[in-house]
Amino acid sequence: MAIGYTYPSVFTSKYVELVDDKMKCALKDAGILNGAINIQCFTDGTNYYFYEAGYRLGGEQMYFFTEKLTGINVLKLIINQALTGKMADSHDELKKDDPFFRQPCLSYYIPLKPGTITVMSGVEDVRAMEGVLNITRFCNVGDVIALDGSLGQVCLRMHLMAENVEALAQLVDRVNGKLHILDENGNDMMLEHLNFRALPYYTAYPTIINRKGRIRE
Repeated sequence: MAIGYTYPSVFTSKYVELVDDKMKCALKDAGILNGAINIQCFTDGTNYYFYEAGYRLGGEQMYFFTEKLTGINVLKLIINQALTGKMADSHDELKKDDPFFRQPCLSYYIPLKPGTITVMSGVEDVRAMEGVLNITRFCNVGDVIALDGSLGQVCLRMHLMAENVEALAQLVDRVNGKLHILDENGNDMMLEHLNFRALPYYTAYPTIINRKGRIRE
């Protein structure tokens, strides 16, 4: 079960170089004009192997990051389309979107071990931290968590952002230190405490290059 999604992907530059134009042509040929599409793939760094797609918003709620960084919130655009018949007031507004985030971002999931939630503290303290854009809460004290490997084990989904990867790592440390979710026996229910510095992203992010060829850090 994934507990973290980092943005921008370390593979974004290569995707834009090799796949982006072809994917846009495929969508155009399919007659798709408006909406949100999420497409998932594996990559070996050179080739991209697509295995899943959805004509909908992705569950990771990435729009919290894009709205903060570029002013683009695809959820609001879709609502605007439903109410007015157009995604945005002008095409120029949509051009503000940028896949090369100028700050590192993390969707941090908190899945739990099986048991009954008896103590759940620190959530509001985390919500108040600088760099925490959103917390979506799925569980409460008294809820019984089953070991089924599904999203039913996820208690919290958090959206974190910082100026650089070390600041983001420090934010993750503060989040981990503040959250306390215990079962009926006083055991820690968090399936894993993310070690952000151990992720390849931590060392790779400074070399992510934007479309103009500038190093981001």
